[in-house]
Amino acid sequence: MFVEDMQVEEEVKTNKKKIIILMAAVIAVAVAAVIIMIVVSITGKPKELTADDHMKNAAAFMEDKEYGKAMSAYNMALEENPELIDAYIGISGVYEAENNTQGVKETLAKAIEVINDIDWSDKEVPDTVKDIYYKYADILVAEGDSPAAQSILMSGSDICLLYTSPRPRDLSTSRMP
Repeated sequence: MFVEDMQVEEEVKTNKKKIIILMAAVIAVAVAAVIIMIVVSITGKPKELTADDHMKNAAAFMEDKEYGKAMSAYNMALEENPELIDAYIGISGVYEAENNTQGVKETLAKAIEVINDIDWSDKEVPDTVKDIYYKYADILVAEGDSPAAQSILMSGSDICLLYTSPRPRDLSTSRMP
């Protein structure tokens, strides 16, 4: 009997230790949750990054040759602003750094598609638009497709000439008879 009593007493001690450890863990988790709630209530929710923030991060990643992170940042910039032409240029730069000509070509083609869908009548065409058309045409020429390159350059020149040249004067306010 004495041995059995000792075994029961040992089991009780072991169970008490387990209960104490479990209670300590629960208390630690509760304290951590309270601390997190306090910090969040004081600081508010984290600031969401803008497309410009993502572009700055991407540029820093490119400088550090962290191409995967740069690609992610450029894509996040595009999620914020799908018409952000410089993000497409950045993505093509990542592909170029990785010697992925097909990636460059597909990205520039997507950029041209976006450029063609933008209503430029109330916007100024950035100079980088020309770069996209030239770069894409260079790839087409290198692939031996000069007619396609010429067609791309013509469509690019249409956009650039139509929307970067001076706007026509409003002749209705002219003082000339």
